[in-house]
This record gives sequence, C-alpha cells and structure tokens, in this order.
Amino acid sequence: MSAHPDTRLRLSAAERRERILQAGTEVFAEHGYSAGSVGDIAARAGVVASVLYDHFGSKRELHIELLELHGEALIERSINQVTGDGPYELLRESIDAFYRFVEEDPFVWRFLFRDPPSDPEIAVAHRRVQERATAGIARLVASSVPSSESVLDVPAERAVWMIAKASQEATQGLAEWWWEHREVPREQVVGLLLALLWEGFGGLVELLNA
Repeated sequence: MSAHPDTRLRLSAAERRERILQAGTEVFAEHGYSAGSVGDIAARAGVVASVLYDHFGSKRELHIELLELHGEALIERSINQVTGDGPYELLRESIDAFYRFVEEDPFVWRFLFRDPPSDPEIAVAHRRVQERATAGIARLVASSVPSSESVLDVPAERAVWMIAKASQEATQGLAEWWWEHREVPREQVVGLLLALLWEGFGGLVELLNA
C-alpha cells in the first residue's frame, strides 16, 4: 500500500505528472541517471511506479522530457528575455539571469549540468539543448557587434559562434565551481565573470567600431 493514498486520490492526472517531473528532477540531480531509479522517483512523487509509467514510457523518456523542459526554461530566462540596451547591458543581464536561475532552483541546475549519461539517446538530447543555448548566445553576440565580414580575420559568422561557445563554457564552468562554494554571494560571481567576459568581448566591439 502506498504511503500517500489520499494524496493520489485528490490529484488530477496533470498534478500527478507535475509531481513526477519534480521528483524526477530531484532524484536525477542527486543520484544521476543510472543510479536514480523509477522506484525512487515514484516514491518521492507519492505515487506507485505503474502511475509513473502511465505518464512516461520509460526512465529515459522522463529524463529526456526533463532535459527539454528545463533546458528551454533556462534559455528563455537567460537569453530570450534579455532586453539590455547595448552590449554591456545585454551581457550583464544574461549572466545575472543565468546565475539567478542556478541560485533559485539548484536541483534543476544540477540536473542539467551533471556529467551527461552514457545512454546514447540522452546524450543526443543533452547536446541538442546545449546547441540551442549556444545558438541563443550567438544571437545576442551578433546583435551586439557591428556588421563585418570578419573578426580578427575569422569569418564573422564563425567568430560569433566561437565567442558564444567560449562565453557559454566560461559561464557553465564557473557555475559548476559555485555549486561547491555556495558561500560566495551570487553578486560576486556575476561581477567577476562579467568583468572577465567584458574585457574580451568589449574589446572586440571597440576594435570593430574603430
């Protein structure tokens, strides 16, 4: 018998699905894909495993849906909703939004950026989310630099992607460090990364405007 029979009776199918998504996020964040079991997820959601399978055909399907859901939420918040006036403000708002996301829901952050599972289908889904994020950052970069055929002799389109990828890796890498050093205030993390990235990116903008 479940420990939460009354809760299950009160919940709609949509509410049960939402509980499973939240529980899956937490279990995968804590234990990873391989070690996180369907039983663990169902127990945390307050349902039996058969109810979980009513909503998701497999653990893999649940994990991929969570990747898409949380990846899109992060992209929307830290890239698509950024409206800063000028390159510096765009960069500042994007970095700040990213780290607010990490701070406000560490389970989601840890879920998204644990070492990708070896499962081939999940690895593909993980790369797909990362590539969408890179594309979003590239759009911000492209909107911030003057039209040019090249940047330091690198074709402009390729240069934009290179800058976007470097910025993405720096931002995610520092967030991984911050995960282990949460005593450091978010404002300090954002300020340091902003100074580092702007020193390089701002210099390129000034060079192209010269």
